[in-house]
Amino acid sequence: MSRLTVAAVIVHWGPIEPTCRLVVELASTSALQNVLVVANDMSPRPSSLPSAIGWLIPERNLGYAGALEYARATESADAWLLLNNDIFLPASTVTELCRVIEGEPLVGIASPLLRTPDGQVQSSCGSFTLLTSLPVARTPPRSEVQECMWVTGAVMMLREEVLLKVGIDTRYFLGFEDADLCARARSAGWRVVLLRDAEGIHRGAGTILGPRWQYYALRNRLWFLRNSSSSLRYAVALGWLSGFLLPRVCLADLFKRRGWVRSYSAFRGLLDGVKALPEQNWPRDDEPVPKAWIEW
Repeated sequence: MSRLTVAAVIVHWGPIEPTCRLVVELASTSALQNVLVVANDMSPRPSSLPSAIGWLIPERNLGYAGALEYARATESADAWLLLNNDIFLPASTVTELCRVIEGEPLVGIASPLLRTPDGQVQSSCGSFTLLTSLPVARTPPRSEVQECMWVTGAVMMLREEVLLKVGIDTRYFLGFEDADLCARARSAGWRVVLLRDAEGIHRGAGTILGPRWQYYALRNRLWFLRNSSSSLRYAVALGWLSGFLLPRVCLADLFKRRGWVRSYSAFRGLLDGVKALPEQNWPRDDEPVPKAWIEW
């Protein structure tokens, strides 16, 4: 058993069944000292949940990184296993993540190889585009412990020291907080790795899709580039998003006759992406922003 104290944090939003299923899977994992659920939708604690599981209800939806920080305020640990609620993670994978974090002092962030339920590789070693520094599709790992530019936040184990010294940016709320943290951790000298032989399954509940995601896909891309890239790369990305991606969404809305919600979400994301970033590292008071024009 690992000498690390490791707490799992499950970010819950949406259907309760996937979260409860994941809780049961993790509760029997000896490498974990505690399992915490942060109910971002303010769902009450299910009566069937084991008493040892922490069910935390914030006053409002805090987003993905905000949920982790909310859990950290109630618990102490040497490392944190952060998960979506639509993940299946064998005990052996958790043990392997703990082994690498404990045995490799410079590894600050570790992630398993994620597959879809039909066995296809879904998430592997992330990289950044040369021109715009945007995170792009993953490449298959070549070694047992593969160095990565970034790994997905769907499942990642984070060393507490990284969170203390580098910090996770909660302003993103939904999307790009994983790539941002990995990029800044690497700049600070930490290793970001993917374990080829430690696997998990991303069942893909798909609770955040369509117009709701469209907003964050544009806004957070621009925020990420402003935080991590040169002015030239930011300008190129802004030109591509406004000159190609936004018109493409508008044309799709027009020809598919699906209304203009996606177009408006993309436009608002682009607009908010070029405005001044929130000064405080905490989710904006109006998050999730798209709830102002679409049901959340």
